[in-house]
Amino acid sequence: MSANVPSSDLSAQARDVDRDRWLCALFVPPEARDAAMALILLNRELARIPELVSQPVAGMIRYQWWRESVEGAAEGRPRAHPVVEGLSRPLRTGRLSRHALLEMIDVRERDLENLAPEDPAALEAYAAATAGGIQACTAALLGVDDAAVAAARDVGTAYGLIGIVRATASMARQGRTLLPASLTTEIGIEPADLLGTEATEAVRSITRHITERALALLDRPRPSSARPATAAMLPGVLARDYARRIAAVDYDPAAAATLGHSPLMPLRLWWAYRRGSS
Repeated sequence: MSANVPSSDLSAQARDVDRDRWLCALFVPPEARDAAMALILLNRELARIPELVSQPVAGMIRYQWWRESVEGAAEGRPRAHPVVEGLSRPLRTGRLSRHALLEMIDVRERDLENLAPEDPAALEAYAAATAGGIQACTAALLGVDDAAVAAARDVGTAYGLIGIVRATASMARQGRTLLPASLTTEIGIEPADLLGTEATEAVRSITRHITERALALLDRPRPSSARPATAAMLPGVLARDYARRIAAVDYDPAAAATLGHSPLMPLRLWWAYRRGSS
């Protein structure tokens, strides 16, 4: 668990660990912004646990700490931790679903097993529960209906899938991969092969498939009720931009790993927010 910091520093911490989502969360109304920043930080805490522990049991203890923290916050007994405190009020009032956060923890805990998703459907389910869950919870903070929350989950899932493509090379250096096992087995590659030129064409076919699925999720029709949740949909702007540039490097994971967002992205996000689109 991270060292405690004042709640007012939630935005600064989110900016340091996840600048993309932080930029999007700046458009969340002030009354919900601390909770949105806390969601970003919770995601970061959960995602990095496997990197911090040498034994799975140590990671399980950390994930259990977060489960108990979510449960306690929902019951009005928040631990003295800025992320927990940031989530406490919406959890108590029911604006934020404890079930969604617990599902996020459960899915992240499976990362300790270092197993790739079985197939593309499993990969998408993983992205929907993690990156999709963040945006669904952000939309819920804005008081929108279930259809709008589902639309935000689609956007977050798409952003998560693009993030997996961008992270493929760095994960390979750690001997890990989130590319679906059914696809990598079919072409006979291991994580180490993702760094080599001999497997590039085969790997590109997989990363292209994932990228195109992300775009398909972004192109799904959205209900009119989703407009008040525009701030939760803004990662879609980033996902489309990354997808375009991943295609421009022919879906090469090594090149995709070097992509940052455009310097004009804050302006593009502002324009998308004004138009109510992403």
